[in-house]
Amino acid sequence: MFAADIASFLPDTVHHATRTTSTGAGAGVFGEERPYRARVVRKLRSIYRKTEGGYTLIESSCQAWIAGLSSIQFADRLRLPDGSTPPILMIEQVPDERGELFTKVYL
Repeated sequence: MFAADIASFLPDTVHHATRTTSTGAGAGVFGEERPYRARVVRKLRSIYRKTEGGYTLIESSCQAWIAGLSSIQFADRLRLPDGSTPPILMIEQVPDERGELFTKVYL
């Protein structure tokens, strides 16, 4: 899943659950959670999301670098080590020198 030489830089575990469907009221229904090694950093960052009327400013308070997570969507759920499940605001997928995938998620 990830190189053993960087495992010490990923001290946290996050749990990812894919949104499978919605209830009649619009609440998400999620599949089984899978654990992933990660580095969770509390850091404020401004993100601009393009909308029909221009751009909207969104504040991100957390970044998670996740090893081996190759597919994640905005509607999915990511449970952090403290048990919180903040909304996913932005996703970046970055290959390392071996081609293994790291996903940076802004929450």
